[in-house]
Amino acid sequence: MIRDDYVLRQIQKAIEAIARAFRHQAAADPDQAIEQIQQAYSDLLEHNLAMMDVVDPETLARLVGSHAKVRALAQLSLADGELRQAGGDEAAARRAFARAHTLARIANEGDPRPDDSELLARIEQRL
Repeated sequence: MIRDDYVLRQIQKAIEAIARAFRHQAAADPDQAIEQIQQAYSDLLEHNLAMMDVVDPETLARLVGSHAKVRALAQLSLADGELRQAGGDEAAARRAFARAHTLARIANEGDPRPDDSELLARIEQRL
C-alpha cells in the first residue's frame, strides 16, 4: 500500500511536470520546458537518468517494474518528443517517440487501460 502511494505520487509529479513544460514552451522558454521533462524522468527513474541512454525501452520497462510508471514514462517521452520537435531537434524527437511507443505498448500489454489506445494513437501519429 505504501509503495502504491509512492508510485502514485511519482506519477502525479510527472503529470504536473508535463503541464509545466508545455507552459514554458508556450512562454517561449524551451530550455526550461526540456528541464522540466528531464527532472520528471529523473524522479520517475529514482535519479538514475542515465538508464534512459544506456538501455533499450524493453529493459527500461523491466527495471521500472510498475506498469503505471512505464505508462508515465511513455507519456513523458511523448511530451519530450513534442518539445524537441518544436525546438527543431528531429533526431531526438524521433528517439523519444520511438521510446514512447514501445513503453506505451508494454504498459498496455501488461496492464491494459481505457486510455491506452488513445495514447498509442497519439504516439503513432508522430512516428
